[in-house]
Amino acid sequence: MVDEVEEFETHVTEYERVRDDGSLDAVARNRELIKVAQKLDKVYWDRTQKIVAKVVRASAGKEKLSFSPADRMIVDTGFLDPRLMGKEANMVKGQLVKELATDGERTHFYFSDWIAERFKWYLTVQEFEEEPAAETAGAEEPETLKKLREQRTKVYATVGVLFQQLPGVPPKVVEMVLTGKLDQHLEMVALNFRATKDPKLFEDGKKFTALKKGVIAKVKARITNPKQLAVIDVIAELDRRIWTEVVAFQGKRDQAGAAKKKTKSKGVEEEERINFLSAELRLVKQLIMLGVMQAGITKTHSVLTPHEERITKADVKEIVDHIRTCDAGLKVTPNVLIAPYKGTGFFEFDRDTMIVPLVPVRPKDEAIVDAVCAYRILIDTLHHEGKMKKTFESTFGAADFRGNFAKEYKNWIMKIGRGKRAQQDATAYEFFKTHVGPNPAKPIGPAELLQLSPEEGIKKIKEYRLAIKEGNDTFDHHYGLAVIYWTKRKFVEAYTHMNDAIQLNPSDGCALFSLGAILSTMDRQAKAVQAFQECVNIAQNTIWQVYAWEMIEKIK
Repeated sequence: MVDEVEEFETHVTEYERVRDDGSLDAVARNRELIKVAQKLDKVYWDRTQKIVAKVVRASAGKEKLSFSPADRMIVDTGFLDPRLMGKEANMVKGQLVKELATDGERTHFYFSDWIAERFKWYLTVQEFEEEPAAETAGAEEPETLKKLREQRTKVYATVGVLFQQLPGVPPKVVEMVLTGKLDQHLEMVALNFRATKDPKLFEDGKKFTALKKGVIAKVKARITNPKQLAVIDVIAELDRRIWTEVVAFQGKRDQAGAAKKKTKSKGVEEEERINFLSAELRLVKQLIMLGVMQAGITKTHSVLTPHEERITKADVKEIVDHIRTCDAGLKVTPNVLIAPYKGTGFFEFDRDTMIVPLVPVRPKDEAIVDAVCAYRILIDTLHHEGKMKKTFESTFGAADFRGNFAKEYKNWIMKIGRGKRAQQDATAYEFFKTHVGPNPAKPIGPAELLQLSPEEGIKKIKEYRLAIKEGNDTFDHHYGLAVIYWTKRKFVEAYTHMNDAIQLNPSDGCALFSLGAILSTMDRQAKAVQAFQECVNIAQNTIWQVYAWEMIEKIK
């Protein structure tokens, strides 16, 4: 331990000496500082490893990890010692405390948040290692229940290909879903909760239900055929019928005094938990080199040093929301990890995580766009047989697809998406409008509304109409109804509710453009032009301004 402390002190002293050496020019000083920071990088990863092991042991077998503010300062930001920050130390530390304390989207993480989330995921999946039999499983199950289970398995088989190669979903989980084992596990947990009211069983039920819903959401994002969306409804209906049969069967068993089976978990030993997270740390340390190479630099480190702009959760939310507006293909937004390194963003498939640097070497929005672009390219390859890539290459040539696509994708998001039509040539603009952006010839709206199954659509309509009837209507209620009716080609209803939505939020560019698009579809071109002109005037510096100008020119 003494040797480690002495080594650390030596590196800090060396860093201070180089930083304060007036004989070095800026380039030479920066080069030498990076060399010292890379020596300190080993200290960062060693300390992070020890902190994670300490936190796991302190969790006493629980699923939730709790990092102290001091631990988070090291793990999340690489703030190892105030001396490395010089005169700015107190100011920077105060800023970091505020940044780390700021809430964000539930899928946006600093490093310690992400480690804790991976920990929960690991324990959830590990429970399936036992592959427990359901409470009701066995030869004694009634034929009706057996046939319903068989029917559900056959229905899953019709869409089984859509469950393959889902980001962040290992084959074991896919197998558990398709064979019904996950559902039987849920049945067992639910039945035991009904009998015991054990709060842990309630939490387990929520956890496994969320796992299944997450898988189904990723499957729905792949669906392009409405008939396949209807299959999701069939599966949901079979789930309900099976649960009804399970409850009835268990009731008869209870009356007959049948012995109950207990849910058992073999648990995961403390060292196994630590080893899993140690492997995750090693993986991230290796992966961030992708963000280094893509940034066009050769060296990085995870130690925070002065005069560096940082990406925060607020930045991630703002930029990802903007990207989703401009990219209709981003139907399910992956997790976002703000990791302590210098570089740019990239995507990691097995963890379904876009990894962005705490300290970007490019503008913040560009670093995050890099991560989304990498995600889009990989999803196109795995889920769509590279259709977008083939079309891009047939349009622009086959040389350096990744580099050329990334360049034009950034132009689309960062220039067209901010109303700068002149920043992209006509060919690239038409390609991205057709293959990436919201298609103005089709209903426009958030993926969660455009991807509703028929039954889900009916439920949403009832939910929104009830809120309106009770006087609790908001922009989202009217806008949601407008989008759903638009997808059903009920244009009068779509127009009515889109107009009502605009009355509640007159500055929403998407709603203004959508109103014009619906009117144009209804062949009310004069009214459509008025709506598009309103969009141009109000939704300035957005993609809707660009689209609206184009529609005005087209109609005229």
